[in-house]
Amino acid sequence: LIEGNAKPEQHEIVSDATATSRAQKAMMESLRNTLVRLRPQNIEELGLEASLRQLISDHNSQTSARTSFTLDIVGRITELQKRVAVDLYRIAQECLTNACKHGNPSEVLMRIERVFEGGDHIELTVEDDGGGDVARFNTAGGHGLLGIRERLSSLGGQLSIANAAHGIRVSAIIPLSRSEAYA
Repeated sequence: LIEGNAKPEQHEIVSDATATSRAQKAMMESLRNTLVRLRPQNIEELGLEASLRQLISDHNSQTSARTSFTLDIVGRITELQKRVAVDLYRIAQECLTNACKHGNPSEVLMRIERVFEGGDHIELTVEDDGGGDVARFNTAGGHGLLGIRERLSSLGGQLSIANAAHGIRVSAIIPLSRSEAYA
């Protein structure tokens, strides 16, 4: 309306209105993408593995080939209890978001492994080549890592963050008792 009602000699008003309109469209697109990411995946219907594959596919399509995301699943994760599966998915989601937000990776590898040695547990590892330094994580004021730690704490799990060859490696271990492992 502002653009359409501005007088021809009011170039600055038209320019400002156009810039505001572009910013509003970008904000709406960002909000839509965020809402899609926050929408609970129906893990019971799709399964954890399919949900994780979709998450990786979504990240690959959103980065316009700037970053390649890979998923490696070792062992059976299909029979995990819904609560464990949902928390694992949310932790994986936050790790991918952090890799992109806090680094400049060309590759991000997510590995999820069901391990029986030393007690039944799930190991989630996300490693990127985007630079970064573990020392920055101790001073970061965001809520992403706090959310990951809270989810892991409620599951009796552990989080470790370390420097990788060319970036950061985040590892989460979630112990599974017999009652937690099976739906």
